[in-house]
Amino acid sequence: MKKLFCSILLLIFSSNIMAWDEKEQNALMGFIAGIAALNFYLEKQKNRSYNPQVQNNGTMVADCQKNPYKDNPGAAKAWEKGCLDRFYSEQSKLEQEAYNQGYNNH
Repeated sequence: MKKLFCSILLLIFSSNIMAWDEKEQNALMGFIAGIAALNFYLEKQKNRSYNPQVQNNGTMVADCQKNPYKDNPGAAKAWEKGCLDRFYSEQSKLEQEAYNQGYNNH
């Protein structure tokens, strides 16, 4: 990627670019800006650390905070998904039980 970027920069500052009209120069500048933005985005994604999911109120499910796989993003996400699925399943059972008790008491 660095070689491509350097070769494009060389192309920009070469003497042949002066022969191009403004439209071609703007297209080349847009292309270079796109490559730079993509390079920045990909670098940011590569360096992104593990970020656990949070619930809507901003707090994470208590059982899922101590992730033993936090150093491995793929395994950490899988562990967290399993933990959250278990939590939501238990919550769903609890809500269904409360509903049934409310329904049967009337």
